[in-house]
Parts: sequence; C-alpha cells; structure tokens
Amino acid sequence: MKKNIYFFFLLIPATGWSQSLEELCKLRVDSEETPGIAVAIIEDGKTKFINYGQSNLLTHEPVSSKTLFEIGSVTKTFTSSILSYLVQKKELNLNDRAQKYLPASIQLPEKNGKSITLVHLASANSGLQRMPGNFYPTDPTNPYIDYTEKELTSFLNNCELTSVPGTTYEYSNLGMGLLGFILTQIKGKPYSELVKEVILSPLGMNQTFISGMTKGKLLATGYRDNNPMKAWTWNNQSVLTGCGGIISNAEDMSKFIAAQLNSDNSTLTAAFKEARKERADAGDTTMQIGLGWHIRKHKYVWHNGGTGGFRSFIGFDPEKKRGIIILTNSTKGDDELGFNWIDETST
Repeated sequence: MKKNIYFFFLLIPATGWSQSLEELCKLRVDSEETPGIAVAIIEDGKTKFINYGQSNLLTHEPVSSKTLFEIGSVTKTFTSSILSYLVQKKELNLNDRAQKYLPASIQLPEKNGKSITLVHLASANSGLQRMPGNFYPTDPTNPYIDYTEKELTSFLNNCELTSVPGTTYEYSNLGMGLLGFILTQIKGKPYSELVKEVILSPLGMNQTFISGMTKGKLLATGYRDNNPMKAWTWNNQSVLTGCGGIISNAEDMSKFIAAQLNSDNSTLTAAFKEARKERADAGDTTMQIGLGWHIRKHKYVWHNGGTGGFRSFIGFDPEKKRGIIILTNSTKGDDELGFNWIDETST
C-alpha cells in the first residue's frame, strides 16, 4: 500500500551552544549530517554568507551562495504573501469564501454550516487534512507532479472536514496548495508566473524558480542518508505547487528576508507586514500562525521545509531587523540552529 508523501514540519526547541555559527555549520558537514549547507544572515543592514560542504558528492562541486536548493514548505510563505498582496490591492478580502473563486466543478465541503475562507486556508485553520486522501503518486520519489486539478476536484467534492473552519490549527499541504490554486484562478495565470510577477521580479530574485521549470544547472543533489534522491519537479498542471514547489539559493532568499525587514511604504512591504500578524495559536500558546508564517514567542517569524532530499529554515526578528536562512541538501534539518541564532536569549 502506498503512503502519502508530504513535507516535514518540525518544531524543535532551541538549546544553547558555545560554538559559533560558522563552527556549527562546519560540524554539520564534518559529522556527515548533510553533504552541504548554505547559510545567509542579515544583521545591521548587512548580509553574510556561510557555505560548507558539497552540492554533489560525486562531482564534489562545492556549495556556494548561488547553489540552488529545494526549499519545500517555505514556499508557503510566498503563497501567503501573494494572498496578502492581493488583499492590499483590494482585489479580494481575507474573509472571502474560498468557494467564490473556484470553478463550478469544485464544491468545497462545509462543517456545521461554516464555510472555508481564504484566511482559513492561509492560517491552517480550514479543517482540511494535511494531505488529500487520493494522493497516490505514480513515482513516490517525485510525488507532486501528477496531482492535477482532476485529482483535486475528485477529492474535494467527496471529502469531510476534520474540524469546523476557523476553530482548529492543522498544518495542511492540501490547504496551502488549494490556496495557491485559487490565486491562479483569480489572476488567470499559472503559479510560476504569479509568484514571479508579485514577489520574485520586484525583489530581484532572478535565481528562484519552480522546480522542474528550469534546467537548474546549479541545483544541488538532495540526499537521504548519503543516498542521492530524485529532484521533485512540478509543471503548470501540478495543482499543489503553492505548498512546496520553489527552488532558490541563499543569495535570493536573503533578498526575501531583507524585504521582510523593510520599513518603506510599498504595497509589497505592507503585504509582508500583514502576513505576519498573528491569527491563531498554532498548537500551543507559545506558537502562533499568521498568513503562512509561524510566530514563536510572539517575536520570531519563521518557517521550515523539507522534500525528499532537502531541508530549509528561514526566520527573522522584525524588531531587531535580523534574519537567517539555512539550506541543506539532506533530510536532516537545522531548525534548532536557526532558532538558536535568531533567539539570542537561548544562547
């Protein structure tokens, strides 16, 4: 029996270390926890890059700040930012029913007379389960490429919500993937074009793509226990791209985080600020969720991601205007490293 494939989502408590960030990154590689690691830190208005290890164990290509990594569920912060941007542009409202923007062929379930809204999808409070029940990829090592509108329609028209929309936090790739699909319906263009138009081009992120939609000469090889893994690919028919389809590098992701720390009056900056407002508790009172973003201790805004051979972490402190990006080409995450750096009280 095939099992559902999904992005990992880890909450790892921070613990103090005496080593420097550079030493800890080097240790990750030397101990073979990951073949390579690329880190960017933004502090005092400056960006610093830390790179160790190899992007491919056969070619011995070294990791650099330009090396591309699958960022997995960090993609969700782009999807929710697009939503927030369209709200700022008054093209839609967060409390709009999601059904309003779907084709007539798709009928979203309700529970106790309550409908799913856009904010429910963005804040993981929709009542939709983590993954659709009919998610059976032809190739489990490249799971999302053949999940199309046909499969999504079939599932949504026959599923039951696990909770009343707006009442219960439940992390959902399905929910954010559905939001991404809705945004493409609203704008009449594929996700790859939409994310480029709203975020990538304005921020000069010209090294960020949808996996499978570029030749990816600089794409690292992902590994699980030092075994190479197939890259996850998506196309314009892959309906859940908004939950995890982006590949990027430390240079571009540093631009994304730097933009989160901006204080200008642009529409995009306003959208980023709105997206990180707390909307609900995310499992317990020490963790909240905004639009896509999680907020730890009401201070530290973050998200992580994982695919078949990669892990990623991004986080920032809006008050102190400092942030960090950690990208690895292994399935062993570095959330705790990110939390320890961004939360100065934990070191």
